Amino acid sequence: MSKANTTFSIQLAPINSKKTNAEHLPGIDCCLLGIGQVEIITGRKRSSIYEMIRAGMFPSGYRSGPRSTVWKSTEIMEWINNLKPVCSKL
Repeated sequence: MSKANTTFSIQLAPINSKKTNAEHLPGIDCCLLGIGQVEIITGRKRSSIYEMIRAGMFPSGYRSGPRSTVWKSTEIMEWINNLKPVCSKL
């Protein structure tokens, strides 16, 4: 099986909780992620994320306050799932 066909997904839970967001919010499969969470999920640093946004290579976030940006988890996962493999012979 090729790694290019692998689909990733995430489940976030509130701090100090053993339940997933899906258990807290039935019927909701999207959550908002702050820059710290986006850094962890993508493995990219803040400066790299904003460079990719300026280049049109990463989803732009949404303003949630005067100095706060959030991203939809579904858009981040779509970006990850659309990444091309470095070497197709893996």
